[in-house]
Amino acid sequence: MKKKTILLLGIIIAGLIIGFFVVRATAKGSGAFKSYYPAGQLRESGSLKDGKLSGAFKSFYPSGHLKLRATYRNGKKEGPARFYFESGKLQAKVTYKNDQSDGVSKFYFENGALQAEMTYKAGKLNGVSKTYRASGEVIYIDTYENGEMKNRKPQNATALPQASSAK
Repeated sequence: MKKKTILLLGIIIAGLIIGFFVVRATAKGSGAFKSYYPAGQLRESGSLKDGKLSGAFKSFYPSGHLKLRATYRNGKKEGPARFYFESGKLQAKVTYKNDQSDGVSKFYFENGALQAEMTYKAGKLNGVSKTYRASGEVIYIDTYENGEMKNRKPQNATALPQASSAK
C-alpha cells in the first residue's frame, strides 16, 4: 500500500513539474497557453504571439472565480478590461491604450454600487473624477490635469472625515 501511495504521489508531482515546464516552454513561442497554481487550479489562460500576450486573456483566483478579463496586443493591455472580486461581482472597468489607462474607468464596491469614476489619458488622471459612498452619494468631484489634482469639491462636508490639525 505504501509503495502504491508513493508511486501515485511521484506521478502527481512529475505531472505538475512537466505541466509547469510545458507552460513555460509554450510561453516562449506562439499559441494558446494556460498556467496553474501549485495546487493545480487554473491561474491564467490566453494566447501568445512571438512570446508576448496577444488576444483574449483571463486570470483566475485560486477558488476558480474570474479575476480579470482583458485583451492584449503585442504584450500590452489594449481595449476594455474587467476586474472582478472573488465573489464574482464586478470590481472595475478600465480601458487601456498601449498598456495604460485611457478614458473613463469605473470602480465598484462589492455590493455593486459605483465607488469612483476616473478619467485617464495615457495612464494619468486627466479631467473630472468622482468618488462615491457605497450608498451612491457623491463625496468628491475632483479635476485633474496630466496626473495632478487641480481642484477638489467636497459634496457633503458634514459627512467628510476631518483633517488633522497636528503638524
